[in-house]
Amino acid sequence: MIYSNDHTDKQLRKRNYLLTVFVLPIIAGLIVAAVTYLAYTKKYISEVDRNYCYFTAFAITTFLFTMNKHKWLPLPNGSHFRVQTEDKQQPLSFGEPIEYDKVYYLSKTKMSISLLMGIATIGFGVYIFRATTSHVISILTIGTGLFTLYQGIKGLLNKAPKLKISSKGLWTNNLGFVNWNDIAKAKVVTESSGEHSSSILEIYLKHTVFAEANYPDEKLVLDNLGNERFIKRNIEKFTQTNVQ
Repeated sequence: MIYSNDHTDKQLRKRNYLLTVFVLPIIAGLIVAAVTYLAYTKKYISEVDRNYCYFTAFAITTFLFTMNKHKWLPLPNGSHFRVQTEDKQQPLSFGEPIEYDKVYYLSKTKMSISLLMGIATIGFGVYIFRATTSHVISILTIGTGLFTLYQGIKGLLNKAPKLKISSKGLWTNNLGFVNWNDIAKAKVVTESSGEHSSSILEIYLKHTVFAEANYPDEKLVLDNLGNERFIKRNIEKFTQTNVQ
């Protein structure tokens, strides 16, 4: 086990889990709701805007709860372990091949679509701002468009690989290079949320805290990668040959 069973450490993780998963999302939602209430009582916003802001407060609370809960792994001892999801550029590892058989990058086509959708959403937000008195809706729409535009530009400028596969092992930003001998299993699964579904590459390493909880050490979203449909086929081919 690579995590501590020390009582103090367990209590600290429990406190951080409660703060990040429950307390902070609720506080964020209450702040938005309180500001909305004050703005409405001062007649700064209309009743339509008030209702829209209340819905936004609920959406923010739900989003933060879901996002933060996903970052905490339930452990067999009843506590939770914080999963690090941020990309980390890894140095060259011992045994890592100079060249990989398969290298996958962000899809330029999908990033270009994101950029165009961002521009269209901004334009729609400006139209709402000029055509109606509901400025809150128009501002939120423009904000959504700016975020989508930013994601598209960021993706187009990103030249770094997201996944590399060879007969010796595979590489991701989070894990770096991992030899096939250290991998228990690797598979592509589909996760659904409402009407939206995503393809996820799950990588399970041997002898880690995640293995004890039957949780993948890496969950790489494949939706924005080029040649996405071939990744599952190549993962199955390499794992059947190399993973024991």
